[in-house]
Formats: sequence, structure tokens, C-alpha cells
Amino acid sequence: MDYLKELYSRRGGGMKFGLERTIKFIDYLDNPQKKFKSIHVAGTNGKGSTVNIIAKILEEYGLKVGKFISPHLVDYNERIQINSQKISEQNIQKHLTNWKEYLDTEEITFFEITTGLGLKEFADNSVDVAVIETGLGGRLDSTNIIEADVSVITKIAFDHTGILGDTLEKIANEKAGIIKFKKPVITIEQNEKVLKTFAKKAKKMQTSLKIVKPFKFITNVHFSNKLMKFNIVEYDELFETDLIGYHQIENIALAIKTVELFLKKKLDKNILKKAIRKIKWQGRFETISEKPQIIYDVAHNYSGVKSLVKIIDKIYPNKKIKFVIGILKNKQIEENLDLISEKAKSISIAPINNSRSYTFAELQEILKEKSNISIVKNIKLAIEKELNSSNDDDVICIFGSHYIAEDVYKFQK
Repeated sequence: MDYLKELYSRRGGGMKFGLERTIKFIDYLDNPQKKFKSIHVAGTNGKGSTVNIIAKILEEYGLKVGKFISPHLVDYNERIQINSQKISEQNIQKHLTNWKEYLDTEEITFFEITTGLGLKEFADNSVDVAVIETGLGGRLDSTNIIEADVSVITKIAFDHTGILGDTLEKIANEKAGIIKFKKPVITIEQNEKVLKTFAKKAKKMQTSLKIVKPFKFITNVHFSNKLMKFNIVEYDELFETDLIGYHQIENIALAIKTVELFLKKKLDKNILKKAIRKIKWQGRFETISEKPQIIYDVAHNYSGVKSLVKIIDKIYPNKKIKFVIGILKNKQIEENLDLISEKAKSISIAPINNSRSYTFAELQEILKEKSNISIVKNIKLAIEKELNSSNDDDVICIFGSHYIAEDVYKFQK
């Protein structure tokens, strides 16, 4: 796929912020974002899951639904989907070929081009609505050129602090940049200062802020390593899903209330039940092998890893876990290690095949006083190391990044 090589080459050189390049590019594409309705999702954790749930419910309602996510796990095509069907390689190549002259003469980034690809694909296919995840932040994110009908903000936590700010209020302010004039915004119950930041922005944009209380909306939660069951109070019904974890309860509650807000009505119980049961989302407490059990989760910051450990404690209360970690720089590595230390039978950590990863030597230096941690050359070897010392009853949990997925899935059975 030579046409993708040039696109990937634009990932180097650091991030470039500001909407000027995106606006110019979208103008060149004749503003495809104006040809369909949209729901915009920002936040620190849970964005991808929330986008996926919203899209699935709307699909079950018979709508033609675009879905834009980032990053992808294995294939670039995952980023742009219509009714859960990934954009074809032929369409990617067609668009990039058509735009070659423009792209060759403009300084435009990988993510800006990807945003254009998604919006053009959605417009060309006349979607009824597109559910769009921000890449990073919100205010200056390339996706923020859309005029969303509903803005959604998930849980705020510390991540990308060098870019978004070193307090929750500063991070929240960047995320709140997606709130549009007189268009509703919805979030979940969380840090009071965060909610005040959202409310202030909503007032400025002359709109209403709706706050969802997930654990009053959803009760009687039970889960195993493969299935979660719960009751939705307002629908008086038992639901089942492959999504697992208390944080997924937050995402499900937020997604349902978002769809109600978008459709301006209470949902049909049977349609909702079908949608929730059909949701599949890779890399979210996903069991990829049974004996030994291998779990893969893309948790990468402190808040995400804390949620992961909470699930593990619930499902395996008296069991020690073998951890394999691949993590990018600036992801609170020592704090994350502290979270898993008491639960760990063993810990192997390795560099990621990504320019923003720690090197093997850097990991050795950072963790030189951690004698209980094995530093391995790469993720594949780290998984093999833990597998070779495992029996069928062991549980191996691999986490830390979306960018290790390709290596992880080589061990899927």
C-alpha cells in the first residue's frame, strides 16, 4: 500500500496545532462536514468506546452512521467506518490520488489528512449522522471544524499534560473547546472543578450542559471476564454486553443519554437491548486466548490503568496476574507500575515500535531500581517470555497502548 507510506511519513516531526491547515484543506474539499449531521466526542478516557456505543445504537435505529476513531489498532481503515464497515483501500487510494497535487504543495499532517478522508467519505456516502472522536484535546483538534449537533465529553483525567495543561481544569478547558453555539453538550458526573469548567463554557456558548449520573441510571452490575449484565433503571430491563468494567458503565450511560438527546426521544427498549448486545470493541478488556487466559486492554494513563486494576480485582480477587506492558513516553510509567505491583505475579515491560516510545536503554535506566520487573527487547518477546513460564490457570494481562495491538493479536487463539 504505497499510497499509505507517504501518509505515514507525515507523522514525524512532532504535532502541529491549530485549525488553519484543516480549514484550508476542508475548503479545498468543498466542506463535506456540512452535508451530514454529527456528534462530536472528546475526553481523556472512554472516547472510543462511547463513540462505538453511540454509533451502534443509531445503526440499530436504521440510520446510516459514519464513525471516525483514532488511533487504530491494526489497520488504518479502522479509523473511518460506515455502519461498521471500514473504508476500502480503493477509496483511500482514490481520494489520496485525487488530492495529490494539493497534498504535495501543502504542509499538512497525517491526522489532518485522515480527518479530511473521513469527512469526505461520509459526505460521498450520504450518511445520516457521523459520530466523530477527537484525536487530542478538542479546541485545536482537526475534527473541531465540524458543527456538531451534540457535543459529548467523557471522563477527564491527566494525560498529554505537556500539551493540554497540568491541571484538570486546564485539560477540561481544552476538551470544552468542542462545545458549539446553542448546541447541547453532555458529560458524566465527575470532578467538580471539571464540571464548573464545562458549565462556564456552555453558558458562554448559550447552551445547556446535561450531566449524566451513570450509577443511578445503571444498577445491579455483574460481570465475568467475558460478559457484563446490568439493569437500566429508566428502561426497567436487564441488558448484556461484551464490554466489561465499571468505566464501561459510564460510557454506556453517557452514550444512551447522548442518543436520546440527538433523537430527541426516549429509546425503544428492544432496539437498545439489541444494540448493547451487539457491541464489539477490540482492546477493551478483551480475552484473546483461553489457556492460559490472555487479556488485552489499551489502558495507558493512570486513570485508565486504575480502571483496569479495578476490573481485575473484581473478577480475580485472590489471583496474582502476569503483566506485559508496552507504553509510550510521558505516560506516568512509575505510577502505573505502582497500581499493579500488589496484584502482579510478574511484570515484563518492553519498548513499542513507535517514535514516541521509550527505548530499551531508557527503560533500563528509569527502572534500574525495580528488581522485580523484566525489561525485554520488544512486546512480542515479552509476551513469549510470560507464556513460556505459564500454566493453563495463569492470567496474562497485556496493556499500555493501542500501538502494540498488531504484536498482541499474533497470540490470539
